[in-house]
Amino acid sequence: MKYQGPKQRESDRRWDYCNSNKRTGTFAIGYCRAWIQLSSENTRFLSPVQCEEENWRLEPWLSKFHSTGHATEEEACACYKEYLLDHEFQVRKYEDRQHKCRICDKWTQTGVEVGYVFFANLCSEHATRAEVSKLFQVHTSFGSL
Repeated sequence: MKYQGPKQRESDRRWDYCNSNKRTGTFAIGYCRAWIQLSSENTRFLSPVQCEEENWRLEPWLSKFHSTGHATEEEACACYKEYLLDHEFQVRKYEDRQHKCRICDKWTQTGVEVGYVFFANLCSEHATRAEVSKLFQVHTSFGSL
């Protein structure tokens, strides 16, 4: 069983957004994890070239990574929401169909994907980070590995 959600630290009672399962344990994810420059010494999943590419990709957001935690679980959820919006926000086009925008009823062929969440039927005016941020919520999730 996999758990993703806010977890309170025992050490200082601060909150992080975490991933947890029996195989890998519990660890902070998103911006709640302290920044660690990836290298072949500290990850077995990426080649040296992949580590360099990932470090370069994340460089614009280095100041957002932290290990200080949050005062509340809501703040931890908001932090992970910002991470997902920064890194996994993608506008998608339907090539073969049109629908009315779920907000304004204009005809559209677009939607927005944020991680595994898809917001269908958003016109170009509403398929923006600001508008999707109003619709997108981060909570606790459970699933199988």
